[in-house]
Amino acid sequence: MTKRREVARSLIEVIVIFAVVFVAANYGLRFLLGVEYPLAVPTSNSMYPTLKKGDLLIVTKADPYELKEGDIIVFQASWASKPVVHRIVKIEWVGGSPIFYTKGDANPHIDIGYRTEDDIIGKVKYRVPIPRLGEFLTLLQNKWVRIALIGVLGYIILEDILKQGKN
Repeated sequence: MTKRREVARSLIEVIVIFAVVFVAANYGLRFLLGVEYPLAVPTSNSMYPTLKKGDLLIVTKADPYELKEGDIIVFQASWASKPVVHRIVKIEWVGGSPIFYTKGDANPHIDIGYRTEDDIIGKVKYRVPIPRLGEFLTLLQNKWVRIALIGVLGYIILEDILKQGKN
C-alpha cells in the first residue's frame, strides 16, 4: 500500500471513530441532560459576539418557570425550520404560564411573536471552545454523510479481511 493511501486510510478511520463517538455521546447526553437535543449549533451569527455560527453548545433541560431574562435558550419557532438559539429579553405571565420574548444579540429587533413553554427545547449551559466544531458535527448529522462513512468503514474492514485471507 502506498504512503498516500495509508495516510488517507488513517484519516478516514479517525473521522469514522470520531463520528461513532459523537453519535454515542449525543445519545448518552440525551439521557444525562434530560433533553431531546443536548447539542445545538447556531446556524447564523444572530447571537454574535456571545455565540458564533458553528459553535457547539451543550443544552440542558429547562424548567420554563425558572427561566429568567438574559438566559439563552434553544426553541422551536414557526418561522424557523431548525431550532433557534436566542436570548430571553422579556417574560410575561398569562393565566399563570410564562410567555417568552426572545432576540438574537446581534439582531436589531426582538423575534416575531413569543415562545411558550411548549416551544422551549432547553437552556444553553456551555459553549465548547473549539472553533467551528459544531459545523463539523452538523455535517455528521446528514444521512448521506453517515452512509458514506459507513460505506468507507465497510470497505476498510472488507479490505483487511481479504488481506488476511491471502496471508
